[in-house]
Amino acid sequence: MTFPLRYFRTYAKTLFLWRKIFTVKNKLFVSSMDESQTWYIVKHSAGNCEIVTSDKVGDDNSEIIEQWGPFSSQGEAIARRVGLIRAGKCQPV
Repeated sequence: MTFPLRYFRTYAKTLFLWRKIFTVKNKLFVSSMDESQTWYIVKHSAGNCEIVTSDKVGDDNSEIIEQWGPFSSQGEAIARRVGLIRAGKCQPV
């Protein structure tokens, strides 16, 4: 049984997307934040989305176009951000 090339391309794109999300300057991103915080996804005027804690989300920031959340964990926010990128609502960083 052969593995069709189109499935490999889809798999490779998914792996690339996950690598972009979990890698920060060639180091694996490990959260050291407290899990009791709430997390938000904010979309900046450049079109990219960033995951931030609740204390960094404010009404005075005019650069934020849209926001999603709150999410109970950073992992949930990352999963939602992947969905937003796949839906075309956000650009990868």
